[in-house]
Amino acid sequence: MGRQACRAALVALAALMVASCHTGSVPPTATQDQAALSSAHAALKARARGVLVRALAEETGWIQVHAADALIAVGEGATAREVFSRGMPANESSVSRVGVWRTMAGTSASPEENQRWRTKIEAAFLTPGGADSPQAVETLGKLGYKLTGPAREAAIRLADTGTDLEKPLGLWPVALMGDRTAAPRLATLLGSSVPVVRLRAAYVLRWIGEKNPAVLATLASAADQEPRDSEAYPYILSAALWLQANPSRLKAWRALADEYVLTGTAGGRYELTQTLRAYCTVEDLPRYLPLLDFPEADPRIGAAWLVLDVLRKHEARGAKH
Repeated sequence: MGRQACRAALVALAALMVASCHTGSVPPTATQDQAALSSAHAALKARARGVLVRALAEETGWIQVHAADALIAVGEGATAREVFSRGMPANESSVSRVGVWRTMAGTSASPEENQRWRTKIEAAFLTPGGADSPQAVETLGKLGYKLTGPAREAAIRLADTGTDLEKPLGLWPVALMGDRTAAPRLATLLGSSVPVVRLRAAYVLRWIGEKNPAVLATLASAADQEPRDSEAYPYILSAALWLQANPSRLKAWRALADEYVLTGTAGGRYELTQTLRAYCTVEDLPRYLPLLDFPEADPRIGAAWLVLDVLRKHEARGAKH
């Protein structure tokens, strides 16, 4: 779908959403309105999917991996897998090769294949001084693996003796192992004077889905204290909102997140669109549609992921009624 046609469909979508909020008796045109709304949804889905497919085909490095992550999340992992499979020889020397392996592991057709990719990722993590090691341990966390053997011991060492910058990554698999001290240690790192340390600590807390009340209280305080021009700000806000660290602050945090996705850094916008997926309804979508045309790729990917996820949930709810 061309952009002009898509914009027209989105204008219609916005208008129909307003109309659908009417009160009183059902108007005579309700059936036609529903058909038009369904058509607008289909146009929006095609536009969002096109953003992800083009990013997968045209971008490189971690941005391409982010597009693959989004496609997997919305049920189109086969598309990402096919693209990366074609380029496997080149991918083996890519700076984002661990991300490619994450895609292949996440779309594996069998436990045996998944284990082969896991072995490659663990080997990258265990390579002393390896450039891939930080990305590898993050990928092991994102895939939800409970480490054993040498990889388990290496993660524990990283969490215990690494630098403050390294410790959040080590604490991620340690938390997945069931160590209840991991989250409080991450919360302590939220008090670091180094923004990237605070960023990583919050990011890991979001991913592990922490529920410890004391940890959440520390996170909520961090979200309200972090300077808005800090690189850690969108990540701490994202974690606090995703984990509902303080229910009384959710409305305010949601407003701050909405503001940031329209005005903040590319990486921060991408992070917050992922959290906003948990809060948005179809009525909210027009607010985020300009991001589908954003100059930088990550905000486009985040917005497309948000749109597809919200529409998928909307359709699932409709199918139950």
